[in-house]
Amino acid sequence: MTLTERKNMLVIDASSSQVVIGITNHEQCQKERCWPSSRGNPGTLVANIQQLCRASNVPLHSLDTVLVGCGPGHYAGLRISVTVAQTLQLPSRGKVWGLCSAHALLTKTREEHPQAPAIVACGDARRNHIWLYLWQHARENVLPLMQCIPADHVKDICVPHGCLFTSPDYDRLHTRLQLPSTSHWVRGNQTPTVSSMIRLAHKYPVACATPSILYVHPPVARMPLQDSLV
Repeated sequence: MTLTERKNMLVIDASSSQVVIGITNHEQCQKERCWPSSRGNPGTLVANIQQLCRASNVPLHSLDTVLVGCGPGHYAGLRISVTVAQTLQLPSRGKVWGLCSAHALLTKTREEHPQAPAIVACGDARRNHIWLYLWQHARENVLPLMQCIPADHVKDICVPHGCLFTSPDYDRLHTRLQLPSTSHWVRGNQTPTVSSMIRLAHKYPVACATPSILYVHPPVARMPLQDSLV
């Protein structure tokens, strides 16, 4: 049985200022809800999960799988959401899978802007650094790896003409970053959705793995890096 074929799956992402959760059944989202977090702390995560399960007539003990976003993003939200996911599955020894929240954001943006030749998902890594993932249409089926670069180097990265930049931290970054020429922002703070996480897991089963939070604050970054884009 594949991940998306499981009967009752809970999806959680608390990587950004907007927490999203949903119950899916055989790849179809049954119910979902979202709410703003406070300084990266999802706060009422457990209470909202309980309410969502009741509204969906899905008892917590009947969850086959929990799929949780592992960032990069707000560390407090990621730590709490991964811990909650693992705790919920302890009694039944159900599966817990993690995936990259930035990949889910790229999936959402690709579907909303199908003509874009390239998309950069990026966020604030603090200490004047930016984390980013570059997806290119020419390498459509390749999941991009992360870069963590100084903020003032963003303007120098090599991207195709018409590249889009999308970020959960748009409000903080769009006035700070100078983008490469011919590149444009997707306006507003952008976040993964339950649907984009499910579609990502369906298209790239290899993207799902044992949950491991992505740390991106230099100099303690712990992540797979690709060759420099600069």
